[in-house]
Amino acid sequence: MQEVTAHFGLGTNIVIALSACANLALFGGLVFMAFRLKSIVSGAVDEALDRVLPKVQPVLDNVSRVTGQVSEIVEKVAPKVEHIAEESEGAVHSVSAKVKTTSNLVTENVARPIVNIASLLTGVQRGIEVWKTAKTHNGNGTDSTNS
Repeated sequence: MQEVTAHFGLGTNIVIALSACANLALFGGLVFMAFRLKSIVSGAVDEALDRVLPKVQPVLDNVSRVTGQVSEIVEKVAPKVEHIAEESEGAVHSVSAKVKTTSNLVTENVARPIVNIASLLTGVQRGIEVWKTAKTHNGNGTDSTNS
């Protein structure tokens, strides 16, 4: 009976050893496949970049050039825009002051004399109306108090 157990124990050890070797071989194969897959993917990416980069590079160069030009233009224009804004503000203040002065001149030199003339004409008109009324009542156009 001891021989059967010893023989059975040796067979089990062999099976375990073979299983371990198979697992190591499988693990080695997986590692090899992972490295191979990395190499294939890397090659495919490099190939795709080699095909696309010549087409994309001129666009990238153009974008860089245009961006540089825009930056230069902004640097040149910004001070001018600021100067124009300052000048415009000054012009607005100047025009506003001139409009106010002109308004005051029109009020003093045009509107007031016109009001005075209108008042004078109203007074003359009223005087004529009173004279006509008195003439009509007297009949001869003379003042009734003087006759």
